[in-house]
Amino acid sequence: MNRREWWYVRSFATPHLSEHGQARLVFDGADYFASVWPNGRKLGEHEGAYTDFHFDVSNLLRKDGDNRSSGCSRTPTPTTP
Repeated sequence: MNRREWWYVRSFATPHLSEHGQARLVFDGADYFASVWPNGRKLGEHEGAYTDFHFDVSNLLRKDGDNRSSGCSRTPTPTTP
């Protein structure tokens, strides 16, 4: 189990934003390394077990149609001698 990647994928509509509004993808936690891919573009990474984190995706959202958010979580693998 520790040598696998776990993917979470979700589709969502673009929220209505005010002129200076911000859209964020919010995660309640991941185990342990996480990378976030909105609409197929790698946005960022997070390290830390089960801590919340978020990313600003305001400029990456599609104006029309659905968006797709993907997140990959990986557990650290202990090294063996």
